Amino acid sequence: MPWTRKRRRTRRRPARYEPSRPRSGARLREARRDARALAARLEQRHLDLIGLGLVAAGIYLGCVLYVGWDGGPVGEWLKRALENTAGRTAYVAPLALTGWGLALVMRPFLAAPGALNAGGVLLLASLLLAFAAQTAGLGPEHPVRHGYFEQRFFTVHGGAAGETLYWAATTLFQRLGAQILAVLMFASGLLLLTGTTVAGLVSRAGRMARTTATGTRELARTVRSGGRGLENFDAGGEEIAITRADPTQRLASETLGGESTRESWRPGSRTIGRGNGQRRKSRLRRQARSTTRRRLRGKASRRMSQARRARPATTCPRPLARPWATSARE
Repeated sequence: MPWTRKRRRTRRRPARYEPSRPRSGARLREARRDARALAARLEQRHLDLIGLGLVAAGIYLGCVLYVGWDGGPVGEWLKRALENTAGRTAYVAPLALTGWGLALVMRPFLAAPGALNAGGVLLLASLLLAFAAQTAGLGPEHPVRHGYFEQRFFTVHGGAAGETLYWAATTLFQRLGAQILAVLMFASGLLLLTGTTVAGLVSRAGRMARTTATGTRELARTVRSGGRGLENFDAGGEEIAITRADPTQRLASETLGGESTRESWRPGSRTIGRGNGQRRKSRLRRQARSTTRRRLRGKASRRMSQARRARPATTCPRPLARPWATSARE
C-alpha cells in the first residue's frame, strides 16, 4: 500500500455576530425618537430658560438690525449670515425669536402649542418664497433675476433659503404656481397662529355686513325724513312752556330757570348741571302726561255716569216660564 498522508480535520471557527449597520432612514427615525424623548423629558423650568434666552437673542438682533447699534464681531457675523440665508426676511428674525421665546414661556396657557409652531414655520416659509418669487411686488426690481442662486439677487430678496424654495416650486409648478403656493402658505399660517377657521371668518364678515347695512338704512331713513321726530328734542336747554290743565288745578309743569338763572350759570359752576336739567325736564314731562291722563279719565267717567242717569228706565215684561201650559189652558 502506498503511504498516504492523513488530512487533519480542522474545525471552522464560528463567525462572530456583527450587527448590521442601520440604514439612513432608520438613523433618521432613531434621531427623531431621541429628539422627541429629550423634548418630553424637558420640564417647564427648562422651557422657561430656553424661552428667556430666545427673547434676549431677539432683542439683541433687533438692536443690531433695526437700530443699527454696533453688536461687535458676533453681531456683524450674524447680520451677514442672516442676509445671505434669508435676504430681506432677515428683519423678521428678531420678531420670530421673541415670539418663539414667549410661546415657550407661556406654553402651559396655550391650547394648541403644536399648531402655533406649525403656523410660525408656515408664515416664515411663505415670506421667504414670496420675496424670492417677488409676489405682489415684494423686493426691489433691480437687480433682475437671470437664473437661480445668484448672490447679488437673493441677498436682497429671499436669501438662499427662499431661493431653494423658489427653485423647488418653479420646478414643479412654474412661477405662477410658486406665487399661489406662497399665498396659500401665508393664509394657512395666519389661520394656525390665530386659531380661527374659514367658517368663523365668513360668519364674522356676514355679521359685520348686516350691521353696516342696518346702520346705512337707518341713516338714509333719517335723512329722507328731513329731521322729523327731532322737533321735540330740546338740546339747547330752552324754557318749557307753562300749561294748565284746568283753572282750578295746579300747574302741570314749571319753568326750568329764567333769564337770571341763565345769566348766572357758567360752564364751571355747579348751580344747574346739564344732566340734572335734562332729568328734571323728563320728570316734569312725565308728571304732565300723567296729569293729563287722569283728567281725561275723570271726564270720561263723568260722561258715562251722566249718560246712565239720563237714560229712561224701561221695564221689560217677565217672560212666561212655560208657554205651552198657557196654550193648553186656552
